[in-house]
Amino acid sequence: MQPAPSGARAPAPVISRRVLTCASEAAALWDVVADTDRLNRALGMAPLELEPVNGPGPARYRVRTRVVGLAVEYYEEPFEFDEPRRFALRRIPTSGPYSLLEVRTQLTPLDAGGTRAEMEIAVYPRTRLAAPVAALQARTFLARWSRLVREADGRLVRRESPVVVGPPPVILEPAFSRAASQLEPVTPKGRDAAEALVKWLRSAPDPDVLKIRPYAVADEWGLDRAAVLDACLAAVPAGLLELNWELVCPSCRTGADTVATLSALPGSGHCHLCDLSFGLESEQALEAVLRPVKAARAIPEMPFCIGGPRRTPHVVAQRILSREGTLDLTLPAVPGRYRLFVRGGGLSHLELAADGPASIEVHAHDAELSPTRLTARPGGTLTVRFRQTEDRQLKLERSEWANAAVTLRDLSLHPTFRRGFGLQLLRQGQSLKIGRTALMFTDLTGSTALYAAMGDAAAFDMVDAHFVYLRERIERHGGVVVKTIGDAVFAAFGADEDAVVCAADALRDWEQFQAEVPAAKGVFLKLGIHSGPTYVITANGQLDYFGQSVNIAARLQGLAGANELVVSGDVALPDLVGFHRQPFTAEVKGVPGALSLHRITPMKTSEVAPVAAGSR
Repeated sequence: MQPAPSGARAPAPVISRRVLTCASEAAALWDVVADTDRLNRALGMAPLELEPVNGPGPARYRVRTRVVGLAVEYYEEPFEFDEPRRFALRRIPTSGPYSLLEVRTQLTPLDAGGTRAEMEIAVYPRTRLAAPVAALQARTFLARWSRLVREADGRLVRRESPVVVGPPPVILEPAFSRAASQLEPVTPKGRDAAEALVKWLRSAPDPDVLKIRPYAVADEWGLDRAAVLDACLAAVPAGLLELNWELVCPSCRTGADTVATLSALPGSGHCHLCDLSFGLESEQALEAVLRPVKAARAIPEMPFCIGGPRRTPHVVAQRILSREGTLDLTLPAVPGRYRLFVRGGGLSHLELAADGPASIEVHAHDAELSPTRLTARPGGTLTVRFRQTEDRQLKLERSEWANAAVTLRDLSLHPTFRRGFGLQLLRQGQSLKIGRTALMFTDLTGSTALYAAMGDAAAFDMVDAHFVYLRERIERHGGVVVKTIGDAVFAAFGADEDAVVCAADALRDWEQFQAEVPAAKGVFLKLGIHSGPTYVITANGQLDYFGQSVNIAARLQGLAGANELVVSGDVALPDLVGFHRQPFTAEVKGVPGALSLHRITPMKTSEVAPVAAGSR
């Protein structure tokens, strides 16, 4: 890679600048100008072909694209930026008329309100003959950029969406309409969301649908998350969307790799941009995303920018650390948890609190940072002293993760996914840890005598009817049936309260079930619930759960008697009108020490009325 030219014979850089006075605040404009991928699409720029590179310089990719129809190739260094004020980038061409391109964007709040928006382009021509061409190209680009920023500023003033809109979507008919007509979500809310989804897929700009995150879309539309997820999942077999899995880098939080099926997951991920290898132990390391099927809507596969600030909205600031030196960063004004990351994996956790010091210091030596824990005052100064064997980017990141990802846990708990995506299985031997999940086991008492008295066929009809009875209640309360084992049911829920209320409903309504299914007379439910982290595995051709939490839930069901629910003390219990709750302790096989438990039983009809009256 080449540095900026120097020496008497080098042509002077061609510097072009455009300054705009905008009515909007800097933070609002930042979301427009820092969304460089979207902006480049709207500016009519060509997509980028990326080749990962390793070297002593900061660039991580060699980029190939076209400018005014001509093929160009360059190394692009990571952006340097401070949210929401400034960002800059450097591109080093490998050949052609220019040796270096630098672009700087600055947003400066004005005392009277509004923002001064400035873009400066510096082009270093290799020869003097290239200078006029560079000036013309820069002026043309700045004119287009100015028009888009002014339009966005006007929309912000009118309280409209400031999103920069690029070329119209390319909808491929009749494939799109045919797929849309076959979209059949399971739930009524899902059907309403499906109508909105089809309309959006027809009209939304390419950047919005290139990677669809159902929860983020639901939040933006103000719709129920489960309904939008249901609609998106239904769009896959309809031929409108395709489902993929992204391996998410824990630092930049972008997709380091994408696979179409769970069975294609590697054992770990690697982010080239951050030079960071990571395991899949964290639930956040794997996200389900969707995009339109190519036969229904054409979208360019390649990116239009690789490092703009809005690509990583959790990153507050980024700098390139050269071989040796010192730099100062102004810390965010908002208290909270942050962290410093240097390419290669170096971490230092930072707490911003009012009682912290006004200035702090951290040392960066290659891929290491010290100290690894820091405290400072919001708005204070961070001094970074660094000595590197190669250039690396340093990031200041917010530690909090936005809760907008559809995870493996979410889909493993979704009935539509379990029924309609049977090929989405982990490879044999692979297990992925997921977060806290409420696990419920049920069984029947008296079923052995029933088989003896009625015979296998008649008894099975009753057992099968009871499976339908339980599945309806489990799914109504947001759970899934993982599997049935003989007369038993293993179910899972995303929330403790949903599992407990489901179990209570099943116990409360059992007398009605017995009245409708006479063979169930003398047969009763018993249930156990435990909540905790668990592992997703593939067993017997379906997604299953494994681990100590599963074992405990199964053991608790064994402690329950007829018409009883036993719940571990770890489970958050809702108020249950019409039920007795008796705390007790018991030892459970495979678990050291005694567990705190609750035995929950329905009240008799004569007991329920006074309790209900007293609760009013």
